[in-house]
Amino acid sequence: MERAHYLLDIATVLGSIHRIAHKTPGTYESFAHAYLAGYTSVRPLPADFDRLLEPYLLLRDGFVLNFVTAAVLANEAVATTWGPGRIAGIVASMQAYLDGHAYPGTMRD
Repeated sequence: MERAHYLLDIATVLGSIHRIAHKTPGTYESFAHAYLAGYTSVRPLPADFDRLLEPYLLLRDGFVLNFVTAAVLANEAVATTWGPGRIAGIVASMQAYLDGHAYPGTMRD
């Protein structure tokens, strides 16, 4: 899929910023709109971007789960500090998604 690489990059940025900015109402949405406006000034998004973003956010978190679970086994600092919480947060987001909720980082309600 030719467009996969840059959609994963976009999902990485949006997912990471969402984790930080969603606590202040409107902050994430403002960032996401500005980021996507800047991005599209250089490269157009695919016509089905709104449909594709959520699967790429899930894919990105799948990569994060792989990274963190491997790090937990080999790195005591990850295992005893942020690793378990990050895993629990991703699993909770995925479960909520399966229950019909928007995945964190999307713009849908």
